[in-house]
Amino acid sequence: LYAQVIDIFIDSFPFPCTVTALQAMAAGKPIVSYDSIESRDTGVVAFIEPVLSGIVGGQEIRNRMADILAPDGRPSNWLFARDSSEYLSMAETLITCPERRRDVGNACRSFVDAFMSDSADCGQTYERHLVEIIERKAGLAADA
Repeated sequence: LYAQVIDIFIDSFPFPCTVTALQAMAAGKPIVSYDSIESRDTGVVAFIEPVLSGIVGGQEIRNRMADILAPDGRPSNWLFARDSSEYLSMAETLITCPERRRDVGNACRSFVDAFMSDSADCGQTYERHLVEIIERKAGLAADA
């Protein structure tokens, strides 16, 4: 419900709210997220950065995602803050600039429509994340 009525989703800092952020994006609301270690594991960053950096996915999907999220090559320009001052600056820009808020919200909705609305693809992504977490935890247990 809140994702439908808010103007901007300011993700919790520094820990992400993945599902709520995606719901806000689907509703065409801009988000501000922090590019933290935690968000690279469980946040929206975990879905986007590996594709844009070439770690996963092919060139076609990377190009499609970049066209939506990173037309200038850096999604962090409007989506992922690298530090607390950038986080605050991004939020302030979205609060004070209605055009920017609209443009970022439209890009967020386009991202969800293009990449997060296919249940089979999303299922594979979640499965991959769960397997990575389990493998990481198993490796830590074996090291103990």
